[in-house]
Amino acid sequence: MVNKREAERKKLAKQKAMEKRRGYKSTKSDEESVDSKAELEKQINEASAIEKPEILQHATITGHRTSQYLAKDIKIEQFSMIIEGKEYIKDTTLELNMGRRYGMIGLNGSGKSTILQALAARLVDIPDYVDIWLLHEEYPPSEQTALEAVISYVATEQKRLEALMMDIMENHPENIDL
Repeated sequence: MVNKREAERKKLAKQKAMEKRRGYKSTKSDEESVDSKAELEKQINEASAIEKPEILQHATITGHRTSQYLAKDIKIEQFSMIIEGKEYIKDTTLELNMGRRYGMIGLNGSGKSTILQALAARLVDIPDYVDIWLLHEEYPPSEQTALEAVISYVATEQKRLEALMMDIMENHPENIDL
């Protein structure tokens, strides 16, 4: 299997050949950008990789995706989760729609976090092109309802990510393709 760095080098070699035909000469910084892109992509992948939490080591999670592979909306039928003999959810249809953010509200110990962790760890068939971000921390006590707190947190996180995106675009234009 060809790794990503090799693929980037081949792509750069192909670009050089095309540019040579057009009269453009590539520089060493072009080659270095391949290494920096590969390194940045590796860091992004490591940061977004979600390990299987301890509680899920003893879990049986089943379900099968009934939506087509490249569908924007994901549908998982007969979703069940059993941990150490306790059934938390049984034969449920789970639908994840593009552009939506999801949270769960319920009693302590009812399995909300565990279900979200199982989805984030992709213990059911969720395609890699679907982005999953799991917030691990608890929201501090406030006068807001749970829904208001989630909306407020998401708005703050969206602003932070937009600022990060602008920083990357302004200060690291060579990494925009990632």
